[in-house]
Amino acid sequence: YPPQQVPVTLTVTPPPNWGRLAGTVTSAACHAPAAPLDDATVQIDGRHASYTLHTGPDGRYAWWLPVNDNPLTLIVQQDGWQPQTRTVAVKPLETTTANFTLKPVKRC
Repeated sequence: YPPQQVPVTLTVTPPPNWGRLAGTVTSAACHAPAAPLDDATVQIDGRHASYTLHTGPDGRYAWWLPVNDNPLTLIVQQDGWQPQTRTVAVKPLETTTANFTLKPVKRC
């Protein structure tokens, strides 16, 4: 028999002491408009744990984590671009946005 496809929806409620960190990583190219950076590395270092994410083709990343990991140090990098660092804190059941625009390593 051919396999049957069944539509499935999964809804997950985060714990009340967790917050969402999300953002977009773009490029600040010399003579071009800002563009999303695919596969940029987003390192999240918290008090109790560290996480490594990679942006999607749209330059976006997102992660849920406990607020007791605050403060969070974010390091964003990709080959050919100057890395950036920032400190943020997530709030319970809210989204904290941290966008980055990376500059090229070589001067224009």
